[in-house]
Amino acid sequence: MTTDKRKMPKTATKSPEETESGAAPATQPVKHPQSIRIIDTPGIAEQFANQVLDVFLVNGHTVSITFGAKRNIREATFGERETIIAVNARLTVDLHAAEALRNALNKVIAMTKPPTGGVN
Repeated sequence: MTTDKRKMPKTATKSPEETESGAAPATQPVKHPQSIRIIDTPGIAEQFANQVLDVFLVNGHTVSITFGAKRNIREATFGERETIIAVNARLTVDLHAAEALRNALNKVIAMTKPPTGGVN
């Protein structure tokens, strides 16, 4: 019986010495890490925000975050100032990207906290 090797998945095998019982070696699919190049676009707009105004789940697998910034405005040149919050950005990401963002923010925020515990 012959097999068409073009249809067979590539596998990695363990030698009988590597298996615990010395029985037939187990096969595992070979995983090829995928590398995607990131290009930083210099003309992209950056927004400053000091308020997170809304976070919600859009359709069960997309998260939308609305950011804002406090601003002082006047209706007239010498009028009274009023503090407002202006919406200045929305970020909409899938759940995978939201989890990655959460993890990255947790790491950065942890770096801003002083270490706890006493001096030895």
